[in-house]
Amino acid sequence: MANKLLNDLYDPYTGDELWSLYTARFGKTPLFDEPGQLREVFDIYVQWCRNHPIEVLDYVKSGMQAGREYTKKMKLLVTEFGFTQFIGAYGSYLGDRMKRYKEMHEKFNDLESLKFMQEIDNIREWIRDDMDKSATVGQFDASYVSKLRGLREYRDVTSGGEKVEGSLKVEVLSAEAAGHINALKGIAKKRERKAKGIENLKDRKEDE
Repeated sequence: MANKLLNDLYDPYTGDELWSLYTARFGKTPLFDEPGQLREVFDIYVQWCRNHPIEVLDYVKSGMQAGREYTKKMKLLVTEFGFTQFIGAYGSYLGDRMKRYKEMHEKFNDLESLKFMQEIDNIREWIRDDMDKSATVGQFDASYVSKLRGLREYRDVTSGGEKVEGSLKVEVLSAEAAGHINALKGIAKKRERKAKGIENLKDRKEDE
């Protein structure tokens, strides 16, 4: 089935847009008999992406021809959603299949379901690794890729990387909150004076 599946349904050169491939192939996604078939079709999808780079309009930044328009080709991002479109399946296809294979493996402890799960994990890991490598060399925006990956960005917004001596000063933007904090500071100072036996006229008036 593998060769017929690949030859009849998928080709790394057919079509120019994923959406047109999706609409043409929707409802025709085969039931993969072997885990390796899923990976073979994913490899074809990756090759399709390499064969169909994105054309981006840019401008010469400096020199005699600064401002002149030109078109450059950039690598098409390989994604899980793009793969599901390529095979004509809905966006949650891999997630749903993973859930189904997990249920089957837990129920029957079959090796085939386990291998399918491992293949889906391999595909997802390959996509993450390709995104990371592309971002590190500037092919894709690193911030955008990190959002796609669901990664959090941690920034030092207090010390500028320098060693912090003593306590940090926190500025409160809300005037109401600042008023409450100042009132609490006054109460704390008043209690401290009373504990030391030091009391001024203002303190007595407030108590009365």
